[in-house]
Amino acid sequence: MSETLAGTRPAPRIELLDADGFRQAGQRSAYLEALLASGPSRYIDNARVEMTAVRIDDVVLPLVRGNPGLRNADSCSPCSHYVRYTLEELLKRHPVLPAWPFRALFGAYGALLRACSLDRVLYLNNWLFATNPHQGLNADQLRRLTDFLRSRCPGHALVQRCVNPRLHPDYRDALAAAGFRMVNSRRVYLLDPRSERFRDSGNAKLDLQLLERSPYEVIGGERIGEAEIPRLAELYRSLYIDKHSSLNPGLTEAFFALTLRGSDLQYRALKRAGAIDGFIVFFVGGGVLTGAFIGYDRGRPRKLGLYRQLIAVLIAEARDRGLLLNLSAGAAEFKSLRGAFPVIEYDAIYDRHLSPRRRLAWWLVTQQGRAWGLA
Repeated sequence: MSETLAGTRPAPRIELLDADGFRQAGQRSAYLEALLASGPSRYIDNARVEMTAVRIDDVVLPLVRGNPGLRNADSCSPCSHYVRYTLEELLKRHPVLPAWPFRALFGAYGALLRACSLDRVLYLNNWLFATNPHQGLNADQLRRLTDFLRSRCPGHALVQRCVNPRLHPDYRDALAAAGFRMVNSRRVYLLDPRSERFRDSGNAKLDLQLLERSPYEVIGGERIGEAEIPRLAELYRSLYIDKHSSLNPGLTEAFFALTLRGSDLQYRALKRAGAIDGFIVFFVGGGVLTGAFIGYDRGRPRKLGLYRQLIAVLIAEARDRGLLLNLSAGAAEFKSLRGAFPVIEYDAIYDRHLSPRRRLAWWLVTQQGRAWGLA
């Protein structure tokens, strides 16, 4: 019977959404709507993945489906994150050691993980950034969503990136109650501008003073013109792709054109004599201001302290709003000297429905996280 008893509500639905359905569901993210409509690779050139969205009750989440055989960014490929990126970091940290033993070891390790189809995953709430905006579900919603997704993608592991137990302990517990297990992913740095740890930081004070007497003007995204979008892309790619790793998200000019005018991300830039020499991007939610990414002219004199100024901009934004600051990963010593403290971030994995061969891959990366001393 299609009728329901008087005074009762129909069972809440779970449904997949395309770009039109996403819009009709009342979602106001121009960024996610564009990715759903045009595909992620137009905006992030090393995100050759499929994207859709799912609505459960009144919550809408982006879903990213990855498949084996593609060299994608580490934000949408477990092999890139746990094998390729880890190898690159090891070689950077130990430059005096011969590289060939590491390459041989990780070559064999990566081949084993690929044979176990580690990259056959379905990501929950993946915005394809290094750090995703938080959208929490309760344990009941997670159980229902897990049953729904595993019935439609039975060969894919379910993955929730960026699980931060310090910021969202209830969500970590809800994931565990729904059958997900935590895999150590990376170490991120949180800073509380209201804390004594921050107030005692001489380096943070010096950075804020440097910003106050800077020859640069700090401008918001509304004052960045369309003609300056190629400059933003150039500064980002010079730092993240050319200097650090081709496995970082390859943000394109189309990405900056889209997000600069949207409401998902907020921009601040350092401008002098008509030129932007640095910028930083962040988002706000749940009492936390999160640094998404940064870019600056690496050719400018080091004494200008462009990186220091941009981090000072971020700290000042969090301080003035009374928010906790998530500085994400990397630059551990620099961030610690500014009063930030480390927190282990996790990938939550659901693989109970997979074959033993497939589950072996996730068991291996779980042991890898423990071996690197992240726990």
